[in-house]
Amino acid sequence: MLACLWLPVWASAQGGYGDALRNSTTFHDYLRAPALSSVELSPNGRWLAGVKLNHEGIFVFVSDLDNPQAQTVDLPFDESTFVNWVEWANDDWLITSVTVYGTFDGQIYTRAGLNYYTFSGFETMPIPVTRLYLVRRDGSGVQRVFEGVKSLEKRNLNLGRIVSFLPNEPDHFLVAATLRGDLDLFRVQVSTGAHERIGVGKKGTIGWYADIDGQPALRVDANRRGTRYTYYGRQDRPNGRTSWKRLKSVRADERAETIKQSTEFRPLSPGAVTGTYYVAARPEGEPTTGIHLYDFTTDTYVRPIRVDPDRDIEDALINPESYEYLGSRYYDDLLKTEFTDQAMQAHMDGLSTMFDAAVNIDWTDSSRDGKRWLLYASGPQEPGTYYVYDVENAHVRNYGSAFPNLSPYRLSPVEIVKYRARDGLEITGYLTMPKGVGDGVIPPVVVMPHGGPEMRDTITFDPLAQILAGNGYAVFQPNFRGSSGYGLEFADAGRRQWGKAMQHDIEDGFAHLIATGKADPSNACIFGYSYGGYAALAAATLTPDLYKCVIAASGPSDLLEMLDWVRDEDGSRSDEYEYWTRHIGDPRRDRDELAAHSPARLAQQVKAPVLMIHGHEDAVVPVEQSSLMVEALTEAGKSVEFVELYRSGHSHRMAGDQRKEMEAIIGFLDSHLTVDPQIWSFSD
Repeated sequence: MLACLWLPVWASAQGGYGDALRNSTTFHDYLRAPALSSVELSPNGRWLAGVKLNHEGIFVFVSDLDNPQAQTVDLPFDESTFVNWVEWANDDWLITSVTVYGTFDGQIYTRAGLNYYTFSGFETMPIPVTRLYLVRRDGSGVQRVFEGVKSLEKRNLNLGRIVSFLPNEPDHFLVAATLRGDLDLFRVQVSTGAHERIGVGKKGTIGWYADIDGQPALRVDANRRGTRYTYYGRQDRPNGRTSWKRLKSVRADERAETIKQSTEFRPLSPGAVTGTYYVAARPEGEPTTGIHLYDFTTDTYVRPIRVDPDRDIEDALINPESYEYLGSRYYDDLLKTEFTDQAMQAHMDGLSTMFDAAVNIDWTDSSRDGKRWLLYASGPQEPGTYYVYDVENAHVRNYGSAFPNLSPYRLSPVEIVKYRARDGLEITGYLTMPKGVGDGVIPPVVVMPHGGPEMRDTITFDPLAQILAGNGYAVFQPNFRGSSGYGLEFADAGRRQWGKAMQHDIEDGFAHLIATGKADPSNACIFGYSYGGYAALAAATLTPDLYKCVIAASGPSDLLEMLDWVRDEDGSRSDEYEYWTRHIGDPRRDRDELAAHSPARLAQQVKAPVLMIHGHEDAVVPVEQSSLMVEALTEAGKSVEFVELYRSGHSHRMAGDQRKEMEAIIGFLDSHLTVDPQIWSFSD
């Protein structure tokens, strides 16, 4: 549920950051909800809808692109409502998802009130309730999906899980909802709200995928902690009954941007032939993740669609009506889009040239006839802007910024850093420099390895990196071995290398910055989340003289204890436990090696002050992992601070907790690194 509610929760964390950063922006500017979001093009291309937030409140808007002078239709929501997203059901009807936070005794929180909520007991704890609404384009005819259906409304906090908008059935869509203890699949009629159940889930079902005919194709079940997904494919029996065949078991992504997460198997879209699906997958024996056509009735790959031997291709562009493959998207530092149609590619190349190849151009939507595109541009110095592109006239119209208070003039640039690790492996990293740093000036550096570890960083708008740079810190993000995006061989190079080769790659990146005059060895800190948190603690214990301070958030500190916990939670024969023993090491065969690279067992070696941060409700890395480290450091007489976030999980932060976390991070860095607030100017 927290994963589904990430957007509204993030949007609520917009109060209390009043202190200006050294570049004259504020935390509030970076962490406020977007002023413009969920912008969608109608199927006929004439209308644009989305969510708008300003000083007057939050609105769903509809504008006429063919008549820019016409008044925009604004549908206001009250102060207790978060609008998560809006989507076109057809050219006349919109579907919007909204969330309200309340208590079991009926109290409803406003958005402002939620910002300042502090935990004082479960009876006052805000509970999110999400519902879908059907709205006519002109704002009339508003109705709530499943309104009055007690069997669903009383059993579901979240009734906003859309499975398919069924573009070939414009008066229907599919939604998942819990009924009798399991997550089932329902077909809903747009014009009347009538519904029927077409798929029955099992205990642990968390999602569905539909086929070309709008029927349930794949069912997704999760383990108890939500860290592993198992896919089941529909099997139609000769007697007319349906059964489900177990297909694949994969690790759940740690963050929402799945295009950045390499995967062995992820469904993307129905194929043009019944029983098939486009998937991002890495079949056994293949060196990279690519786009494949997959037959879920036989659990076989029909044929590769787009595969690159040197990089992972993780997302496809599919025509939602014909299910024709249009192209692929992948990250090569920046987002790259490849169309099979040369004319479309020529337009995309022209757009890239127009933006000086300095931003990610996300082709988010297209009209049915392909004559009008919706684009979203983002990058380090472009926090996010929507553009409408007229294909026939090659004309770009700036529709609006998602973050108008963030001036590109104040945002920090990112440069690509390529270096070789000590064994010769080439590594790519990204360095965010405070805007306007003068020649010969070396700002303090925060080395920030990513989590996963089988994930990657890219050149994008990163609010955390920008906040740190806005406060005077350079931020270095290395894609060490074990990261995704570079193929299986690169990912495999990180197996069983926790505290060893993966750690060396981070150290070698810092050494490269020092050698090239971009870092001062006496003025740097290491900071990371999840695996990055482990890497920070490993640096504190294995190379105690390397950094002046250490920040570790949500990371393991004792590898043996961590593996024991996963085994107890998921079982010694589970796919999840097998994954981690393959990735970290086997506690029976590798016990001494794992102990030698467990920071909590090496606390005596720490010299730098340490800040620990952990969400109390973390189901991926238990909070006890941070408690172990804090206890070991305290017993060893080391400097340690511990910020426990009582209403947050592994990677999701509730309102208030995020404010508390950011204040602790900046305060800790300012206490241990030297920043001259006059080292840059904005005269250029």
